[in-house]
Amino acid sequence: MRSYNQINQAFIYLFFILVSVLFGFKSEIVGADASRYIKIFFQFHDVDIYWFIDRIKNLNLNEIGFLIFVKLSSEIYLDSFFFFFTVSLSITFLIYFSYKSLVVSNNIHHDLFFISVLLLSSWYITETTNGIKQGLALSILYFGLCKQLVNSNYNRFIILFFTSCLFHISIILILPFLLIIRFRLKYVYIFWFISLFFYIIGLNELIVKTFSEYFDIKVYTIIKEYGLKENPGNWVGLQWEFVLYTFVYGLLPIILKILNLIKLEHKTNLEFTIKLYLMLSIVYFTFGFGPWSNRFAIICWFFIPILQASLFANVKFSKKSLQLISIILMLVSINYFIFYRLQFL
Repeated sequence: MRSYNQINQAFIYLFFILVSVLFGFKSEIVGADASRYIKIFFQFHDVDIYWFIDRIKNLNLNEIGFLIFVKLSSEIYLDSFFFFFTVSLSITFLIYFSYKSLVVSNNIHHDLFFISVLLLSSWYITETTNGIKQGLALSILYFGLCKQLVNSNYNRFIILFFTSCLFHISIILILPFLLIIRFRLKYVYIFWFISLFFYIIGLNELIVKTFSEYFDIKVYTIIKEYGLKENPGNWVGLQWEFVLYTFVYGLLPIILKILNLIKLEHKTNLEFTIKLYLMLSIVYFTFGFGPWSNRFAIICWFFIPILQASLFANVKFSKKSLQLISIILMLVSINYFIFYRLQFL
């Protein structure tokens, strides 16, 4: 049995390496911001270590983690293919290990389902080719939440949390919401519904504005005026399609429980996974009032494959049915990913 599990793991690791190779070849084509990242990649190859030391001494830490990542990648191999390969490999493995920390299972069909929904996820493609800084930051954050926080390894979680902030500063906004996951699931759902209602009526924006003015911090202004110097901004504030999409996945566990397809009682990891998604959704509902509100929505959307796989691993279907679903979905997702998303035609 142990050798069988090792073979399964080896297959998954090799598959992820292959996926990263494909990303390396195609990111310049499918990534709208790829040219900007390539420019940064070659630019930082010529930057010496003293530039980083000066920034750290001056406490100018904005995105310093990402810039160090770029520098190290360029020093290992100066080719844009290698940069996108490294980004994809890092994000993919961190997301996978996050999932495995919550779904402790040796059933290969569970892993195949996770791989399938990951490849089908638009947010996985987006965060690996366009929103690379946020993609790396979120994958580190998820790993900290799923691997360390769930096991009460607070010191390790704190290190990973602040490391993720060094890749994308918006992660720091999640900090005050972490306390939510300490509550029981039914209370987290109450917070979630209240936050959603406040978002719809515009009260969350007023709260953030009042808080920012009272403590004399620029959180509200930065969010409200984000990107307006370059263009008017798209997806400003509440977008009903974003809200509905987020709401459906938050409601999905309740629907499955009502249909008696899953059991939430005594399922500690599953409850924790659901609470994480709800908490990340509340972050979106709180700060999604400015231009490009999808940049806050993706904080929870990128987590959806982990939520989907966790629910699938606990659904009350026969093992053969789960295996059949996983195999069919795997075949569909590979074709979709390679031929449609990466445009290998």
